[in-house]
Amino acid sequence: MHRILNSLLFCFFAILLTAQEESPSIDSGIDSSFYGISASLNIDSITISASRAGFNIQDFINMMLEDESFYLAFKNLRSLSYSFSNKLEFYDKKAKTLASYSGISKQSFSDGCRSMSVITEDINGEFFKKGNYKHYTTRLYDRVFITHGINCSDSQAISPESKPSTHIEHQISMLKKMIFSPGLEADVPLVGEKMAIFSDKMSKYYDYSISVVDKDSIECYLFSVNLKPEFQERKKKKTIIKYLNTYFTKDDLQVISRNYKVAYKNQLYSFDVDIDILLDKINGKYVPIKIDYDGFWDLALKKPEIARFSVLLFDFLPLNQ
Repeated sequence: MHRILNSLLFCFFAILLTAQEESPSIDSGIDSSFYGISASLNIDSITISASRAGFNIQDFINMMLEDESFYLAFKNLRSLSYSFSNKLEFYDKKAKTLASYSGISKQSFSDGCRSMSVITEDINGEFFKKGNYKHYTTRLYDRVFITHGINCSDSQAISPESKPSTHIEHQISMLKKMIFSPGLEADVPLVGEKMAIFSDKMSKYYDYSISVVDKDSIECYLFSVNLKPEFQERKKKKTIIKYLNTYFTKDDLQVISRNYKVAYKNQLYSFDVDIDILLDKINGKYVPIKIDYDGFWDLALKKPEIARFSVLLFDFLPLNQ
C-alpha cells in the first residue's frame, strides 16, 4: 500500500519537484497514433487564421508532447535567490480545519550552493506528531520546497539517463517525464498508461481544443484536454486526468501556466486533486511564481487526507546578488 501511495502522490508532486540536471528523457519516435489527434481538434477561428499564416497544427501537437520549457522554469529555481510564502491547511470531512501552517522563507544561492532560512511561521493544530510531520502530504511538500542545511550537490536530482539506484528514484524519474511532458506514458504502476492522454487507447475519452486567450494580459494559445461529457460520469476507472490546460505565449510559445485535475476511485483508495501553476519571466528567466494544490486522499485502513496549499514566490534577485 505504501508503494502505491508513493506512486500516486508523486504523480502530482512531480510537477512541483525541482528539476533534474538533465531534461526528462523522451522517446525520439512518437507513436503514430498521436498524429490522429489533430484530426479531432476543436480550433477557434482566430487560431485557424494563425494556421493559414504559417501556424502548423501538427507542429503544435508535437510541441505539446516534447516541450521542455515548463521543466526549465522549475530548474531555474535551483540557482536563484528569492523569498516565498507558503500556507498549508488540513481539513476533516466536514471542512473543519485540523492543522495549518503559514510562513515566509527565503532561499539564498551563492557559489553554487543554496540554503534556506525561515523568516516567519505560524503553526496551529496537530501539524506535527512526536516531532515529525503528521501528514504524508506535508512530508512530500517538505521534500519539494524546503532546503535543509546547505545544498551544493542537489541530492534530489535524478537523471533519467542514469540507472536509478532505488525503486522510488525510478518512480520519480518516470513521473517527472510524465508531468513535464504530459501525454507520454510512464512506467508507473496503475497510472502510467492512463496518463498517456494522446494515445490511441486513451484519446477516445477526451476532447482536444486550441484557442487564443488572454492569460494575465498576455496573449496565449490555450491547449485544452477535457474528458468528453459522456465519460464524465461513466467509466471513472478508465481515466485519471479529467482536464489539462496549458497556456503557450503567442510570441515565443513559452509555457506560462498549466492547470489540471486528476481523480480516481477503487476499493482500496480514492483521490481528487487539482493543481494550478503560474510562471513569469524574472531577470530574463521563466520561473514559477504561484502554485496551488487542492487535494483529497482516502486510503484503505488510513484516515483520509484533505489538504490545500498555496506557494507564492517573489523578490527574485539577479544571479550576482
